[in-house]
Amino acid sequence: ELEKKKKMEDKDEKVKLTRERDTARAEVESLKKEKEMLKEQVGALQRENTALVTKVGKLEVGKKVLGEVKMEIESSGGRSRSGSIRRKKGESVSSLGNGVEATVLGEVEKGA
Repeated sequence: ELEKKKKMEDKDEKVKLTRERDTARAEVESLKKEKEMLKEQVGALQRENTALVTKVGKLEVGKKVLGEVKMEIESSGGRSRSGSIRRKKGESVSSLGNGVEATVLGEVEKGA
């Protein structure tokens, strides 16, 4: 009788742990997908930002604006993000003049 009760408790515990494990695995998988999606969004935004900075940097007034933006960021305690994000192969940091830098991806660099 006591052994039967212990077996049932063990079985219930095993079912509970299996359910918790499966829930945790599903959550991990969901978080991995979300991380990948966010990584892709960040990459797209970086490419868009780089293209905009490159085009604005080519304009005479744009160089001044970019310099002002950089000074604004630095004075607010921020830092240049060009070095804060790991770059993939083919990416480089490009100086656009007036001390302004932008991460330039291979495909943008070729088109510039």
